[in-house]
Amino acid sequence: MHNFIGAPNGKSSEAVHITPASTPLSVLLLFFAEIVRMLVVETNSYYHQFLDNFEDGPSPQREVTEAEMFLFLALTLPAAASNNTRRLDTHHNKHWPGSSNTKWRCRVCSVGGVKQTVILRCVKCDVALCVDRKCFEDYHTKTNL
Repeated sequence: MHNFIGAPNGKSSEAVHITPASTPLSVLLLFFAEIVRMLVVETNSYYHQFLDNFEDGPSPQREVTEAEMFLFLALTLPAAASNNTRRLDTHHNKHWPGSSNTKWRCRVCSVGGVKQTVILRCVKCDVALCVDRKCFEDYHTKTNL
């Protein structure tokens, strides 16, 4: 294993957050965070380029945020790695968490006997699900729920 000792002599380090005390995990997380920032910038740029083809004025939709991109990746990457994506595959991957003004009981928690109220629902399935407890992922990837 090689220990990181900083930028080579005479070169300035462009990665100011990486120091000799940085761990490989911390460097990976910085790298991943930068990739997410780039995804957000490019997604929003592509969206605005698409809208420039129309003369309807500014879009009523707001731009994608980093938090939304992280949530999107957290929900889609585990499902993509799963061998059993029954609900996702049969509905052409139109599953997104959407907020509601009403509180509902999480479907997966209820099956497990837990009383958990949420304001998020899958917009495709119209089912209330927790996102932070993996219920959203479990509902869309497991067949016994």
